Amino acid sequence: MARYDAAKARFDEVTEILSAKEAQSERLAVFIKCIKEQSAPVAEFDSQLWASMVECVTVGKGMTVVFRDGTEVSV
Repeated sequence: MARYDAAKARFDEVTEILSAKEAQSERLAVFIKCIKEQSAPVAEFDSQLWASMVECVTVGKGMTVVFRDGTEVSV
């Protein structure tokens, strides 16, 4: 029974990881579509483009922008 429980736990873990990767892939596809639809350089703030690129912004002593691909930039 212990072997089954260990295998089931590993299966659940891998399934969760795959779901997260699929969700990330979908978000990146939306981002790429938004970028491809741009006919000219961005001259003013575009809320749809911002939402497709940025996961969150943390403000403390400085500001950290976390992009949807996991990249973090501190400003």
